[in-house]
Amino acid sequence: MRGYRFLQKGTEIVFVIAELFLLLRFVLKLFNATTDATFVEWLYATTEPLLGPFVRMFPAPSSEGMVIEFTALFAIIVYAIIGFLLKIALKALNAATREQNARITSQEEKK
Repeated sequence: MRGYRFLQKGTEIVFVIAELFLLLRFVLKLFNATTDATFVEWLYATTEPLLGPFVRMFPAPSSEGMVIEFTALFAIIVYAIIGFLLKIALKALNAATREQNARITSQEEKK
């Protein structure tokens, strides 16, 4: 089923991109990247909504401007789990749809 594959790959791509952005954010915060750089400012603004559900969940220790943003690491883990569960759900849905289609086809052939 093309629709299933498209949906599965699209879901995977969205979650991988989100996780990569969050990982990049973590690294930039760790190395104290300046928000004067347009890319850094854009990345922080783009990933902020992804961190929204996890804000203030963990402390963000810092030393000499370097920040270890545990919230970003936790968000990466959570989004990876959600992406994995969605992939499993889509596979199950596809299997159920195929099974239903097979039943309908066999019933039509009997007529």
